[in-house]
Amino acid sequence: MDQKAFTVEKDGDTITAVNYQGDNKQLVRHLGAEEKIEISISGERVFNGPAGSSQDFFAALIELREALSSDDAEGLNSSMEKIDGCRDRIIGFRMEAGTRGQHLENSIRSMKSLKVKLEGDLGDLRGADITEVLMNLALQEVAYRASIQMASRLGSLDILEIFR
Repeated sequence: MDQKAFTVEKDGDTITAVNYQGDNKQLVRHLGAEEKIEISISGERVFNGPAGSSQDFFAALIELREALSSDDAEGLNSSMEKIDGCRDRIIGFRMEAGTRGQHLENSIRSMKSLKVKLEGDLGDLRGADITEVLMNLALQEVAYRASIQMASRLGSLDILEIFR
């Protein structure tokens, strides 16, 4: 991880290019059994734009420097338009990162709330009187068996036997 994400090419003291050297690896975190979220945005996407595009932020800055040093008004306007486009893209990625962060915070809050509820339920189960629980279960079983027997008897009765 000692590798820098960007390298700088120079001609003397003048920067001529900035190149992305990162790995574009997606970092994904699982929020549950079926939900996952990507938590990374590559520097290449943010600063260089889509592959093959002319939306390279660093190239636009270098073009701006060149236009300023040569008093090139058309080049200045062109580079400023590119920088504005890059700024808008960077703002979009900041918003995307903020949305992901908010989603993660909401998930963490939800999981903490669920943990508190489950711990409460576990405490209720641990504090339950086992003899009382078994007695209630036995009473429910007796009632269930009695209702099955009654349903069985009613099913075997003939309509004439009911009116006797």
